[in-house]
Amino acid sequence: MADAANIVSAEDGIEALAQLVASRWLERRSLPLIDERLSMETALRVRDKFLGLIQPLLGAPLGYKVAAITPPAQRDLGIREPLGGIYLAGMFSFANIAPIPVSYGNRPIVEAKLGLAIASGSAPCRGCGPRQACGWTRAGRG
Repeated sequence: MADAANIVSAEDGIEALAQLVASRWLERRSLPLIDERLSMETALRVRDKFLGLIQPLLGAPLGYKVAAITPPAQRDLGIREPLGGIYLAGMFSFANIAPIPVSYGNRPIVEAKLGLAIASGSAPCRGCGPRQACGWTRAGRG
């Protein structure tokens, strides 16, 4: 791996990248940064190879996931469309709940699907600031 500055090179090849992702996933360790030059086509090939490496350990596909569905999330990740993923049966263990370390995962983000501000005991402001500052009440202005 081209680990000069803890960055995985896009030139390391599909097999090497898939092996790295599989080993880190199984060890529950985060990945180093991946070179920005990695194309989506190559990333999908790495994903398919990764699944081929871990499927013997984790079983058949059980479900699917879509992530980064909002334009802001896609912008933040530098992509143009949502990401899709596959859940394998062994990824779910309802009998043995184990803690997941904070270090697991590559880049934690929060993607809000819906955000609300709720006023306490009165009508919420109409977007111009705190109710006390703008003068709006349940009956309207004033």
